[in-house]
Parts: sequence; C-alpha cells; structure tokens
Amino acid sequence: MRDLPVDSGVRFNVTCFGSGHKTLYGSGCVPYTAASERSAVAWMEQHVEANMGGTEVLATLTSIYKT
Repeated sequence: MRDLPVDSGVRFNVTCFGSGHKTLYGSGCVPYTAASERSAVAWMEQHVEANMGGTEVLATLTSIYKT
C-alpha cells in the first residue's frame, strides 16, 4: 500500500475477509494522502489477522461493489 502515489488523486479502501469481512472506510474509497495512509496502516495493524475463518468472498465483493 505504501507504494501508492500520495496526493495524486488515487482513491483507496482496505477490506479484509474470511468467514466475514471488515472494511476500513465503510462509506467507500477515500483520497490517498499521507494522513489516510497512516490511518490505514494503523487500522491494518489492529484489525487484519490471518485467522478470520473461511473465505467467503462473494459477500465481501458484493459489499465492496455496493460502496
């Protein structure tokens, strides 16, 4: 993620999934800035883990496309 160009108009969001899913920004993608990068890294350190159960990708993708 840190390879994205800061303040270049790139928009992003982070979603992790397993038997459920968690999304950093529930309202959709946000501009990639130095502040949003720091926020995303902190969120991933707290919420992303390898033990989230199965791989229910359909519900995750449906949620992503809705936002």
